[in-house]
Amino acid sequence: METPFLIIYKGIIKQLRANENLKDIQIKTPSQDFKKLPVIIMQLINGVPEKIAKNARIYDYEFQFDVVTDKDNLVKGLEIAYQLMDILRNLNIDGYQIILLNDINLSSLIDSSTTQVLNRQMLNVSFQIIEENII
Repeated sequence: METPFLIIYKGIIKQLRANENLKDIQIKTPSQDFKKLPVIIMQLINGVPEKIAKNARIYDYEFQFDVVTDKDNLVKGLEIAYQLMDILRNLNIDGYQIILLNDINLSSLIDSSTTQVLNRQMLNVSFQIIEENII
């Protein structure tokens, strides 16, 4: 049986792949190298173990998504970030109720910590996931 974290992780990736404009963009974790841009880096920031309510398990997860583009593609990075925000706001996974705990926080920065200058659009999002019908 898959954990709720893995289910939401796969659900987010599935919905990104279903979007015509985002389906070819690489999705990586922070530990994976990337050579081709743009890329979306997806990571779990915090996960709260399950809480049990009537006939349901409840999980809280906080994710950070970095949309990384090269220095000349700021507009492209923002377009991708806004499309990603729409997907996250409307996330739907069968068997789970997904609640967005806060509005998605978007920040932008120029990253010169590597050998090339990159644009980063960072999205922070917190979800509460309710696993329905556990009995």
